[in-house]
Amino acid sequence: MEAKVMEAETAREASAATNAKDMGTMPMIVNNEDIPSLEQAESTSSSTSREQSEWDFLEGPKKDYIEEIERQAGKEFQTHLDKLKAAPLESKASSTALAYKAENKRRKDWIIEKRVPLNESSFLLYLVDRAKGIGSSALSKISAAYQAANQGISVEEI
Repeated sequence: MEAKVMEAETAREASAATNAKDMGTMPMIVNNEDIPSLEQAESTSSSTSREQSEWDFLEGPKKDYIEEIERQAGKEFQTHLDKLKAAPLESKASSTALAYKAENKRRKDWIIEKRVPLNESSFLLYLVDRAKGIGSSALSKISAAYQAANQGISVEEI
C-alpha cells in the first residue's frame, strides 16, 4: 500500500516538473510581503477620505436616512455617523466592496448615458439590458451591489 502511495507521489512530481518545463516556467516561492494587499493600500489613505468614499456609495432611502440622522444628531456625533455611513461596505470583504463599487459605477454610467433618472426603475432597466450579455451570477452581483448602496428593492416603487 505504501509503495503505491510513494509511486503516485513520484508520478505527480514528475508530471508537475514536466508541465512546468513544457510551459517554460519553473515553480517559484513567493513571499507574502512581495504581494501588495488591499489592506495595506487602504491603510496608507486617510480615514476621512475612505469614509467619504463609503458615504458616496450610498443612494436613495439609505442616503436620505443617514442625512436625516445627521441633521438631528449634529456634529457631536460625527464619528458615530461616519461609522454608520461606512457600515454597508466595511461589513464586506475588501474584494467584495471593490466589486460592488465598480458595479454601481457601471450602473450609474449606463444611467447617465441613457439619460434616465437614478432610481429603482432605471436599475431594473439596467438589469434587463445587461441580462442580454451576461449570466445569472453576474446579475446577482449587480443586484447585491445595488442593495448594498440602497435600502433594497421594493415592489411599491415599480
